[in-house]
Amino acid sequence: MRLDRREALRLGVAATALTGGCVARDTGRRPEPAPDGDVGARTEVGPEETTTPTETPTATPAPAPNPELADRTGRLVGEVTWLATEYPAAVDRAQAALREARDAGVALRTEAEVSLAETRRLRRTLREQVAVVESAFAPHFGLHNLLRRRMEGFGGTIERFARRGDDDRVREELDRLIQYLEGVASDRFYEESLPRQPINNVAVRYARRGEFVPTAPLLFQVRDVNTGFDAYAYETRPEAPTPYDLGRPAVSDAETRGLLRLFAPLRVRRGRSRETIVAFTEGETSGPGEVASEPLVFGTQSPAVGTDRTAYVQTYDSVAAARRGAALAGARVGTDEFGESPTLVGNTVWNRVYYTFDGDVTYAYFTRAGRHLLVTGATEVAWEERVGWGETHDRTWLAGE
Repeated sequence: MRLDRREALRLGVAATALTGGCVARDTGRRPEPAPDGDVGARTEVGPEETTTPTETPTATPAPAPNPELADRTGRLVGEVTWLATEYPAAVDRAQAALREARDAGVALRTEAEVSLAETRRLRRTLREQVAVVESAFAPHFGLHNLLRRRMEGFGGTIERFARRGDDDRVREELDRLIQYLEGVASDRFYEESLPRQPINNVAVRYARRGEFVPTAPLLFQVRDVNTGFDAYAYETRPEAPTPYDLGRPAVSDAETRGLLRLFAPLRVRRGRSRETIVAFTEGETSGPGEVASEPLVFGTQSPAVGTDRTAYVQTYDSVAAARRGAALAGARVGTDEFGESPTLVGNTVWNRVYYTFDGDVTYAYFTRAGRHLLVTGATEVAWEERVGWGETHDRTWLAGE
């Protein structure tokens, strides 16, 4: 393998892309055959690298590749990580705060007389507990915005009628407040309205590119490898059933093991803090006459994880660690012998890589984006022989902004 190709892979993008040179895009057309000779060394799959090679190529520092992809990937991985590790504690905090607000309402309801000063204290308590909910969930969910409007409504009404001395109306509104708070503090509320299975929050907006298309929704299947958390992520029409029963785990344990084996040559443990798997599928429609008002979301009940539409993401402690990881991974795989230019998906730059897996050659796309290494499109079909490949990728964060 020539040094210029190895260096290009080590940096995550080719030098031509970093300096404004030409970038090739897959069109499904087969280019002219390369000269005889194996330009890139194919390597057998082995355990992921944990130590630094004796000799590591050095290169002149270059701009970080794919800044938009780095930003979007960081947001998506961060959201999946939060859902996997912090969501349960956030629910507990929110429920405790709302139950404290409910108890304050119950205590005031049992008073023989409700004074104006007491209603004002209640209003302050409601605001304080909404702030606790905000600290627990923002910016992952916007529950605090709804609660703030509702609490201001309840609090203002109670205070207004207390000022008028209308005790019956005050108690009636307190009953409504208590009932509402019991509802939003219940387990069922979080399971149905703020679930992490399926995910329907900002993570979906980070994962897709462009606007939501009701008649062709995207289904994401995510797995936080570190914790084993997996979930579907999608947007639905308001009238569609939620959660939509897809009949199987989002990314099963067996699929996870298989994917980690498949991507073994590109896995580098040193400096890595997170591994994330994101598979994606375009929703099937019921036919050409489907309209947005129909409740169908996805046409399949068993969305198996396809390697060609799966992104494996490694997140590192620093950009420097990710750069070293790209160099180590690049030393184990071959690069595209048909041309020097990398591949453009949307406005992100990817390198073509190949290696031997289970006796067959696997072709994939690999890149670095800030602190992240990403690989996608892994299949036994050569890059130049794929027709229409990347159309679904173009609708995801992998294509950038």
